[in-house]
Amino acid sequence: YDSFHSLVGQKPLGKIWLVDFYASWCGPCQQLAPEWRKLAKKVDASVVTVGQVDCVIEQRLCMEQGVQSYPNIRIYTADSKGFNRYDLY
Repeated sequence: YDSFHSLVGQKPLGKIWLVDFYASWCGPCQQLAPEWRKLAKKVDASVVTVGQVDCVIEQRLCMEQGVQSYPNIRIYTADSKGFNRYDLY
């Protein structure tokens, strides 16, 4: 379970990343948080990296990523390198 901010630019080809962009004031985000932590504990970390970004704290990063609503869950697929290509969940 990693901070996306500390990993920006480090996503290698062949690795899947699940990232929850959220706002601390968002009710649905608060409801999702414990489930997201459970997910992070259940997945095989050698295959999938699970992370979160608090867009209240990381406003610039979220703006750069084009995040406009919360929660915003993105899947950065194994065939992508970096953070330019993703699927929304």
